[in-house]
Amino acid sequence: MNRYTIVKATIVAVWATGFALLALAWALAPRGISATSASRLQAVAEQSAPAAYSDTELQSFAEAALEVKRIKDEYIPKLQAADTAAEEEEVKEEASKEMVHAVEERGLSVQKYHEILMAALLDDAVAEKVGKYLAGTRV
Repeated sequence: MNRYTIVKATIVAVWATGFALLALAWALAPRGISATSASRLQAVAEQSAPAAYSDTELQSFAEAALEVKRIKDEYIPKLQAADTAAEEEEVKEEASKEMVHAVEERGLSVQKYHEILMAALLDDAVAEKVGKYLAGTRV
């Protein structure tokens, strides 16, 4: 497996975690944000041309992505152990809050996190930079 394949595989894993984060964040969003608004936000991110991101933003993204993955890994067993729908919802809410906090603590909004994630999937240059930061980041 060459380095490019490893970087892409890592980004795809982060991408899956990113969508989990977005789903949880949207579930907790104020009721004023409709499903249509959320769909429009995703469509804009997918359609927009890859933007130039600073090294600081990409480093922050890498740190946040690794922390989001750690949180997801921590909460999956808790979610599976939930006995009731109410317990499941409580676990999801806790995980979502931690994930959003992890992203925002690193100076990114959930929207910016998603934009960088999409750019890394669509633009090889961004993917390569993110891969370098992922490889060098210890959370």
